[in-house]
Order: sequence, then C-alpha cells, then structure tokens
Amino acid sequence: DNANIYFSVSQGFRSGGMNFFSPIDYDPEKLISYEIGVKAALFDNKLSAEASLYHSDYADYQALSLSIDGNITSNPGDAEIQGIEWSTLWTLSDNFYLGFNGNYTESEYTKIDPSSTLYQVGDPLSFIPKYSYSLRANFDFQWSASVQGFANFDYNRQGEQSDVNRGAGLLTEVSETEDIGFFNAQVGMQFESISLKLFGRNLGNELGSTFPNIANNNRVIQKRPRTIGLELNYQF
Repeated sequence: DNANIYFSVSQGFRSGGMNFFSPIDYDPEKLISYEIGVKAALFDNKLSAEASLYHSDYADYQALSLSIDGNITSNPGDAEIQGIEWSTLWTLSDNFYLGFNGNYTESEYTKIDPSSTLYQVGDPLSFIPKYSYSLRANFDFQWSASVQGFANFDYNRQGEQSDVNRGAGLLTEVSETEDIGFFNAQVGMQFESISLKLFGRNLGNELGSTFPNIANNNRVIQKRPRTIGLELNYQF
C-alpha cells in the first residue's frame, strides 16, 4: 500500500531549425527513453524515497558547438545518456526534516555523422555533469510565543563536466571542470508581517569554474564568492 514500482517507455522529438549567424541549419532530434523506478513511503510516512534507472537513445542529437561563425547548433550524430537518480525526504518531527537527492550520469556519442569533425565516438556529451547531489536540513522553532524562527542549511556538489570540440582548430579540444561544492545557510525570524534573516552563501568560498569553456580557458565562470548578509522583509 505504501510503495510502487513502475516502468515506462517514452518517445519524442525536438524540432530542427536554423542558426541566426550561420548558414548551417539542423535537423530534428529524436529520442526514445526507458525508465524503471520505485517510490515508497516508509516508517509511518516519515521517510519518502524515490529511485530510478534510465536509458535514453538520441538520433541526430542536437549539440551546441563552437565554429568560425560562433556558437551553432548542429547534428553531429547519435548519442545515449543513462544513469540513476534518487530523492529522499526524512521527517524527524513536525519541525525538522532532512533531504538528500542526486544523480549519476553516463553520456557518450555512439555514432558520428561522416560530415562532422567536431566529435568522436565515445566522447562525452558537453555540459552534462558526471554526478550531482544535494543535502539539506530545515528546522522550524519558536524564538518566543509570538516570534517564529527558522534555520535552513544545504550543501550542493557537482561532478566534473566536459566541453568537446575537435574540429574548430582549437589547441584544446577537450575542456573539463573539476568537481565543486557549495554550502549555504540561513537563520531567521518571522513576526507578523516582518521577517529578518541572516544568510551565508558559498560559505566554503569555492572559486573553481562551474562551466567548461573550450573557447578561452583563461575565462572562468564561477559562483559569487563567500557572501554573508542580513535581509529584512515587510509584507503589506
């Protein structure tokens, strides 16, 4: 009564189109996807859990690539993406819960069009992290009889991801980021229409790149450095 197992097969497509700054157009992308999973509510519904395995086959995969005309969308070939994803929520009390969710992903090109020189069979798909997960905790309490309090904490981590481009005459054909994680926290109070909270974002001051950049490896795309602040809100 508290769990179910499911299996699904789905099919779809994404329309083709034209690139605004290039005479090259691109064909529709076709997809067939398989998924098997389980969902359950355990321990008197205090713990909810979901997990699934999936496999997706793409024909004429639409990829964003760098060319002499700039960034264009093209169809370099066929690809597959497969992996596992999960999500859990544990309610320890009416005022306190913990959450954990994430995924692990494998992706690669399985067939390359002979006219494409951008990729090779076995190359990973660009901009897809190898894994990601997040941990979060939320606690609601009372500062006093009339002032409600809250505290939230979360940690998010993302695995390495790649940008591959073998045909644009670049010295670096594969750009990769390292795995990176961010810790955030906030604590505050709510009194009638006024809320006040102290927050901290990227408390570990992670400054690594969050996005591979094959065009110019000296340019780093990163999160804002460690930020601590006080926020006051009034609802009217």
